[in-house]
Amino acid sequence: MEKETLDKSIWMGPLPTGYYGNEDEINKFLSEKQECGLVVDVRVRRGKNVPKRPYPNTYVFVNYAHENSIPRSLKVASNRAAVF
Repeated sequence: MEKETLDKSIWMGPLPTGYYGNEDEINKFLSEKQECGLVVDVRVRRGKNVPKRPYPNTYVFVNYAHENSIPRSLKVASNRAAVF
């Protein structure tokens, strides 16, 4: 992946399993409700199960149109506003 793309991307997790396949809902949450910026791509993935974790390892990669969206996303996370 190119550095320019990496500078505009963020990884978030864990997500509830119900969001697997609901990329549009995550896009709307970040771009419209939290005003993080224009979302270019959302990819929800499942990783290997973690021992003693009661829920599956579901996470999301979000690619924004501008790198200024990354600090906005981190602010949402630090305020615990990203409750799905």
